[in-house]
Amino acid sequence: MADREKSLSEPTLRAAAIAAYNTGDGNAVTNIAKGLAPEASTTGGDYSTDVQRRAGVLIAQFVDQGGRSEVT
Repeated sequence: MADREKSLSEPTLRAAAIAAYNTGDGNAVTNIAKGLAPEASTTGGDYSTDVQRRAGVLIAQFVDQGGRSEVT
């Protein structure tokens, strides 16, 4: 996968890494080779997108709280 990593954009590589956690690295690479999104074979077919969306929500909440770590 090292050679293929060099040809992927940063967002695609990030999505592939997240997808690989759910579907396995072989499946994520196979999806890319087929011209599909790396997450095509993940739970719901949108695992990477969902994880990144949820991370964005958490980051926004953290910033809104002024960086405090308390959960409200």
